[in-house]
Amino acid sequence: MTIEDLQSYRKLQKKAITLAKRIEFLENKPSTIVTDSVRGSARYSPYQEHIITITGLGGNHKATCARLKRRLDGYGKALQEKLADIEQFIDSVECDDISHILECYYVRCMTWEETAKEVYEYASLGTPRMAVKRYFASA
Repeated sequence: MTIEDLQSYRKLQKKAITLAKRIEFLENKPSTIVTDSVRGSARYSPYQEHIITITGLGGNHKATCARLKRRLDGYGKALQEKLADIEQFIDSVECDDISHILECYYVRCMTWEETAKEVYEYASLGTPRMAVKRYFASA
């Protein structure tokens, strides 16, 4: 397991969160009323041409939402597979601080500052980041 593997999980997780927000936005977006017109005539003689106005709801987001949900399902499956690998790796890390940092930053998607507060109880964002760099440099 490398830092790049952990970062790819974090990026995929952020993509999935963004996609889920987009789906929620589209599902809650109100439809607009759309009006259009066409030319037509009667079925029978004297076949006089006239304009027919059509009114309905526009902004049908169902197809877009369905497509985005399929993408999100794909991300979900990939995330589950990567998460299983990452959790196995984190369990194999002997240093408790490092495993806690990896859990907070890469799995729970916390910032470095939040991770420092969680692990060390102070907000120095450099401490956990350097600890992870040193761990992977020595491994």
